[in-house]
Amino acid sequence: MQYFKLSLFIVLCGCGDPSPWYHFQSQIYRSLTQKNLDLLREGTEDFEPFKVALTADPQVVVGFLQSCRTEINKRNDIDFSLLLGDLTDRSLGREFEWVADIIRDFRRPMLTVVGNHDGLIYGNDLYQKMFGDLNYSFIYNDVKFIMWNNNPYEWGYPDIAWLEQEIESHPRVVIGSHQPPGSVERYPEINAIWEGFYANPNVLGSVHGHLHNWIYREISGKPVLTVARVTDTNWGIMEFDDEGNLIFHKCQGSSCEALP
Repeated sequence: MQYFKLSLFIVLCGCGDPSPWYHFQSQIYRSLTQKNLDLLREGTEDFEPFKVALTADPQVVVGFLQSCRTEINKRNDIDFSLLLGDLTDRSLGREFEWVADIIRDFRRPMLTVVGNHDGLIYGNDLYQKMFGDLNYSFIYNDVKFIMWNNNPYEWGYPDIAWLEQEIESHPRVVIGSHQPPGSVERYPEINAIWEGFYANPNVLGSVHGHLHNWIYREISGKPVLTVARVTDTNWGIMEFDDEGNLIFHKCQGSSCEALP
């Protein structure tokens, strides 16, 4: 009888999962970062004006990410989207799959950066299988986007040397990370080192999530935007104008306004 109960438990929980929190059966949702990067090949080698949609922190309120997708999909002037971390709340396999279901139906490519809530339990393994590298970069219309994992409690000391090298490697760069400058804890010296990089003429600005509110500031004259949580259909736009200047807009639903 005990053997029967154990066998039934294993069947119900799903064979092959190390725990019910892991649960990763999908063969579709793998290497999503590379798949979306492949869709960006239509970008030009030279700079041209373009716009990027910004979303952040769908943890717990993932239905609002779907609402943001509806608004972003209505527009014909968005080249791709960024999701700035905390895709999940507890790094559960099902949570990652819920977000992937929504990402799949964006009209334009969606690229992500990992958040602190995405590194709990089996999150490190799940994120890398489903999306890809924790630190990566890509170039679109001659602008390099540096997607940097700066979550110290979950992954240890952020790779600040990699960030600096990526900044030095291209004349136009934008930094995307979950935690904004000044908010990195455990290794607080990271904030001062990082903020020093904004003096580099290659840096155009940066975008972040984590704090769940709209916060606009400048560091060394460069714009830094923290995007509000997707709750109430909050999302943003990062615009590169004809002169290569970086302009931010905050949106709620279909209504958008320029910042600051």
